Amino acid sequence: MPDRLDLPAGFRWGASTAAYQIEGAVDEDGRGPSVWDVFAARPGAVRDGHSGAVACDHYHRYTEDIALMRGLGLDGYRFSIAWPRIRPTGSGPANPAGLAFYDRLVDALLEAGITPLPTLFHWDLPQALEDGGGWLNRDTAYRFAEYASVVVDRLGDRVPAWITLNEPFVHTVFGYALGTHAPGRTLMFEALPAAHHQLLAHGLAASLLHERGLEVMLSNNLTPVWPASDSAEDVAAAEAYDALHNRLFTDPVLLGRYPDLSAFGVPDDLFGAIHPGDLDLIAAPRLDGLGLNYYNPTRIAAPIEPGLPFTLVDIPDVPHTAFGWPVVPDALRQLLLHLRDLYGTALPPITITENGCSVTEDTTPDQPRIDFMAAHLDALAAAIAEGADVRGYYTWSLLDNYEWADAYGLRLVLRPVGPVGVGQRLAEPLQRRFGPAAEGAADVLPGHQAAAGPAAGQQRGRTRGALEPGGGTGGGVRLALRQVADPVHQCRDQLLDLARHHTLGHVDVPLPVRERPGGLAHRLGRLVVAEVQRVHPLTPPAAAAPAAHRSGPGAVRAVVEPPRRTAVRQGRRLTAVRQHRHREALMAPALVRPWHAVPLTSLEYGTRVPSP
Repeated sequence: MPDRLDLPAGFRWGASTAAYQIEGAVDEDGRGPSVWDVFAARPGAVRDGHSGAVACDHYHRYTEDIALMRGLGLDGYRFSIAWPRIRPTGSGPANPAGLAFYDRLVDALLEAGITPLPTLFHWDLPQALEDGGGWLNRDTAYRFAEYASVVVDRLGDRVPAWITLNEPFVHTVFGYALGTHAPGRTLMFEALPAAHHQLLAHGLAASLLHERGLEVMLSNNLTPVWPASDSAEDVAAAEAYDALHNRLFTDPVLLGRYPDLSAFGVPDDLFGAIHPGDLDLIAAPRLDGLGLNYYNPTRIAAPIEPGLPFTLVDIPDVPHTAFGWPVVPDALRQLLLHLRDLYGTALPPITITENGCSVTEDTTPDQPRIDFMAAHLDALAAAIAEGADVRGYYTWSLLDNYEWADAYGLRLVLRPVGPVGVGQRLAEPLQRRFGPAAEGAADVLPGHQAAAGPAAGQQRGRTRGALEPGGGTGGGVRLALRQVADPVHQCRDQLLDLARHHTLGHVDVPLPVRERPGGLAHRLGRLVVAEVQRVHPLTPPAAAAPAAHRSGPGAVRAVVEPPRRTAVRQGRRLTAVRQHRHREALMAPALVRPWHAVPLTSLEYGTRVPSP
């Protein structure tokens, strides 16, 4: 990875989530049932019978989650609003408690300097609407516009940009054609009216958003489609798949027409779904941005059996994620340039609204996912250098979450949560930093400390600051850190944010740390925070320190007050970790020394539990 990635001014770094995957509280404060509540209750529909009833408990712990975002240095957060929390039956009066929750969430994000990017629909359709036909019913599009109006009237004064739909292709195919997602219908190509009605819903909602002076985006899962060979049959099959996966939702909003779907044998009006004037409604409110969810390319061969006009084939000789998806970072560059060439001036600026790597369990160091993100950021920067207009990158996902039909079996995550499904956070997590580099970035080496506080300055709610030689003995936060990957790149802003969070004066960095100006590699370094300790300096003469522990002229003693008691869950074992009330630590102006900390092995995968 290069030392510096040239990205446009204002490039936004964020993480994405979805309401049903993280909120929990499905029966609280007037929320109605969604299609996912009902689908998850079907025997065998979801791995291990799990549901999102609790998930990450974001509904109750959103302030903690915002603190995590801030600690990661995010300046954007993409989340979805739960339609059944706002209108429990999909129509009728709004639920005040549901609106109040998103009020609080947006205000807390803004207070933390994080720009909210809400998605109005991320697959959790109110079950009452599904009972009336769901997205197969044209009326659902109009109920969506009404719901969108209610939400935007409440939040639009603070939220400038909105995403109408998330991955309508996936929702249509998995939910209505194949039945592997909610609502579990198996209609194959007769599911296409659900696609059209989602696009109609987008058009109706986009018009009212524009009327209020707000920006509109639509996010879809897009994939580069590669023919398995140069044969005419494979090329034709690849074109058919591209029309279905990519262009079915992008052509109507950008070009005002559907792609050629003749290979699928479906009628031009999509089984009567398309009415006169629909495509004008869909395309007239020009997109202000296109959300691109990218995970992998797709390789296509000619059909082997009747039924589908293509066959999906594996991409050989490349790594694969736990989902079985091929990892080809340069395919992101190819996709971005292909979209530019295909749509020309009709293509709005792009934001990467999802990108991530699934694993079955967390490992330390998490090198595969570090490499995944670094390589995809390289590809993104290369595409921008070649002319792609990309304005931001949101990784999937902020937290371990309910991964739909796979429930809690796979993880695509910046912040581990465990044990899964019960809303607990890992106390001392692996942290991944990929936010913008601090202004005035420099090296942090032994004998230096990162200064935070009023003199350091702030930007977007995150502490910024220059690096100053060590030497102060004022109160501060001491962090026992261990680098678990990339021995030279670390995250200075993360340390400064922690210092600011504890309203203390400085952070001592006990390991050689180097941050390259403007680079991204430091954002991908993995840290384990072993302990945060308040340090209260004493003023005895330096000679009072035991000779064996002196760190040089001017060394003084300090009293460290670590937590009295911490309970750490490691796997199924609950271990009590006791610490002494006071310990001596040395703070020296020219050298930072290690100090007492809970052993890292007991904390890396632990869940902090409040002790009695």
